[in-house]
Amino acid sequence: MYSSIKKKRTVLILGASSDIGVAVVKKFVNSGWYVLAHGYTNVNVLKSKNRLNENIEIFKADLSDKRHLKQLIKKIKKKKIDSFINMTGFLNNKNFIQSDLKSKIKTMTVNVMNVLNIIINSILK
Repeated sequence: MYSSIKKKRTVLILGASSDIGVAVVKKFVNSGWYVLAHGYTNVNVLKSKNRLNENIEIFKADLSDKRHLKQLIKKIKKKKIDSFINMTGFLNNKNFIQSDLKSKIKTMTVNVMNVLNIIINSILK
């Protein structure tokens, strides 16, 4: 039997506290999605722009910190996520090619490996 009640879809947005991230969150919320928004820097901007909205949960986590990563995965693992957007971005204000090995490893860990960790351990669970 067809139900006229539509289930709200959930999107996980990593890196949602940048200017672009805030705009993407707003677009999804205004389109009727429930948003799980992650940020680390500028999270207060994201919170202030959405303080009265019940269709958003905001998670602060430094994706270069293993403890933060584990806590984030634990929190979002309980959610049913329909869609995923990654806008994380760590770069050491240098050209990637010219940066030292330690900076390259941190960049790849935050922008690729830990994002994959989140996908594997919370979305594909």
